[in-house]
Amino acid sequence: MMIGKNSDRERHLIYSTVVITVLFIFGIYNFVINTPETKKFAEIKEILNNNYYVPLDQNRLTEGAISGMVDSIGDKYTQYLNKEDWDKRKKIFAGEYTGIGITYNQISDGSLEIKKVVANSPAFKADLKVGDIITKLDGIKFTKDIDAKKMFSDSVKPAYDLTIFRPSTKATFNKSISKEIIDEVNVTSRMIKEGIGYIRIAQFDDTISSEFKSNFESLKQKNMKTLILDVRDDPGGSLEQVIEICDFLLPKCTIVSVKGKNTDEKFYYSDDKGETLPIKVLTNENSASASEVLSAALHDNNRAKLIGTKTYGKGLVQNYVELSDGSAIYYTEARYFTPKGICIHGIGIEPDIKVENPKKFDDIDISEIPAAEDAQLQAALR
Repeated sequence: MMIGKNSDRERHLIYSTVVITVLFIFGIYNFVINTPETKKFAEIKEILNNNYYVPLDQNRLTEGAISGMVDSIGDKYTQYLNKEDWDKRKKIFAGEYTGIGITYNQISDGSLEIKKVVANSPAFKADLKVGDIITKLDGIKFTKDIDAKKMFSDSVKPAYDLTIFRPSTKATFNKSISKEIIDEVNVTSRMIKEGIGYIRIAQFDDTISSEFKSNFESLKQKNMKTLILDVRDDPGGSLEQVIEICDFLLPKCTIVSVKGKNTDEKFYYSDDKGETLPIKVLTNENSASASEVLSAALHDNNRAKLIGTKTYGKGLVQNYVELSDGSAIYYTEARYFTPKGICIHGIGIEPDIKVENPKKFDDIDISEIPAAEDAQLQAALR
């Protein structure tokens, strides 16, 4: 019967489909999973789990493997951040976090060199300075094998007990500094002289554009005719925010272009509604990333003179992907190019007028240098 023959044929077809599907999946599994790299990873994990003298934390093994893979790239701007670290990073992007108000670099012996002290923060009130070296935390000496960020994160005490070495005086001293919620103010402004306004951008966080415009308009109401824009010691931040500020200050022109591995070069342009008053930009060797985008855009489009010292030279753009468990991969996505088509990574931007501040201010935050002794500021005023 046709029905019987059709049923047998259908059963045979289903059986064949299942067999082919299983074989296909098995083949894909072996192709994707059973590679020399993944085989070695599985072998090592099995050896450790079976033979290590105490039980191992499987999550810690996985986290370590992920961190190691990212670190092996050798790019200090590409990082794996667990959920706790990523939550802290997002607060910093938003301009608010809990801590004592410093940023630092871990130097060759493992100690921490303070690169920034946030104004009015606990560290600022405790008289910590840029250039100070933190050698111990809660009595534990930093070494190159110690993860400094983890030590700060793991400390459950309401205050950090720090041992500080100050290179400028060769003095070593101890400070107990309480942790607080840091609501960082990244834009400050004032009328520095009749008709001359001053705005300092300390970092390009996620709200900086609106704050900059508000400060700018406030100075215009005070009869500002010329702007001194200070991005010294500014480590950078949001590309989107700096593009908005450039658009506000520039006529119709190219602001910056960005080129990644798998994308065409993308150009960012300003409209024709930019401010027209003269601008001088103060830069130094710690002006990096977004602050260099701003400096180059204003300079290359003949909107500003740069005064100070050569910038840091970071011409890379970072992006992030937040993962399903709340952790994130923060990675270098592209290079950026100035309006003249130059990638300044590793090169920096030379100022139009080179001026160095006195050596005695090497360990002093820019905001703490007296205006009368700030050679770079005085050159801009002239």
